Amino acid sequence: MVKKYISAIGGGFLFLIVLFFVLDQLAAIGGNVWLSKWSDHWQEAKNQTSVRDFYLGIYAGFGLLQGMRCHMITGAVLVLLLPTLPAAGLSIVGMLQG
Repeated sequence: MVKKYISAIGGGFLFLIVLFFVLDQLAAIGGNVWLSKWSDHWQEAKNQTSVRDFYLGIYAGFGLLQGMRCHMITGAVLVLLLPTLPAAGLSIVGMLQG
């Protein structure tokens, strides 16, 4: 049953689903790691504005990626919804036929 569902979705769409969720997690992890690195060098960043601006700029980039992840996931759901409808129909028919 699972093989029929996956084949009904299609390999390309399944790849996109996984890709969107991997990118989402990488943006979240990257922002946390960068914030940890920045906080380890807070004395240096406090005294030099160029260092502070560097860390802040990178962290802002991760923040933008994290803000966009909502749109990436929404886009993935909308784009990938249509191919999953036939797969869901196959699953329901399979369950009803026993």
